[in-house]
This record gives sequence, C-alpha cells and structure tokens, in this order.
Amino acid sequence: MFKKHYFDIGEFKKLGDKLSNEDKEGCYRTTISRYYYYVYLKIRDTILKYDEKNFKYF
Repeated sequence: MFKKHYFDIGEFKKLGDKLSNEDKEGCYRTTISRYYYYVYLKIRDTILKYDEKNFKYF
C-alpha cells in the first residue's frame, strides 16, 4: 500500500538545530518548519508501525 522510504528523518531536526543559532527571521521560520516536518514524520511512522501490527489490510 505504502512504499517505504528509508532515510534519516532526524536530519530535519539536525538542520533545525543548526539554523536555530542564526539571528535572522528566515532562519527562524525554516527552523520551525524543519521541526514541524520532523514531528510529522515521527508521528506518521508511529501510526504506520501501529497499523502494521494491529490491522491486516490484505
């Protein structure tokens, strides 16, 4: 159903950490978006793992 992508989602958090040290508005906005995307991917991954364990679609 879903194609699995294997990449380090922690890269988004690491990038946000690096950008958070800058004093520019664009860096702040990018930092927030990287953290947001990191959290989104973590939650999605948790839901997919739960679904694979508890629901059989086929």
